Amino acid sequence: DGAINHVSFGPGDSVVTASQDGTARIWSVVTGKETGRLNMGTAPVTTAVFSKDGARILASTADGQSWLWRLDDHALIASWHSHGPGASRAIFSPDESRIVTISGDTNVRIFRNFFDTQAIFDHAKATIKRRLSQCEREQYFLATPSDETSCQ
Repeated sequence: DGAINHVSFGPGDSVVTASQDGTARIWSVVTGKETGRLNMGTAPVTTAVFSKDGARILASTADGQSWLWRLDDHALIASWHSHGPGASRAIFSPDESRIVTISGDTNVRIFRNFFDTQAIFDHAKATIKRRLSQCEREQYFLATPSDETSCQ
């Protein structure tokens, strides 16, 4: 178990901790027991915050990666490299339409926050005027690209 880098209250009786051991853990304030664990590899988790409705958790790791998780089933919605290595932070904008990331590389990045996978596809259809190749679909829409990609 790693040292805790960050803690954030969620709706109801939950808190989430960001740990040095590469996990974000969800806890019940009432019982003090761990109710879930989100694994993000070996890089320390620097922040973890709940969405306003408590349905998602946004986390960032010291290797510059950001992670968006569903709380109900602990499924990864998306992960992306937003910065180079160095302590990073991620937060939702007040209306949750954007995600802001900062890092030791002195950059601030703002990303559109899509609330579900269908919203991503709808946005892509509206903004991309041609059909994407299989390679492009894998590159842009898979949360974690596999080694078995059709991209050459």
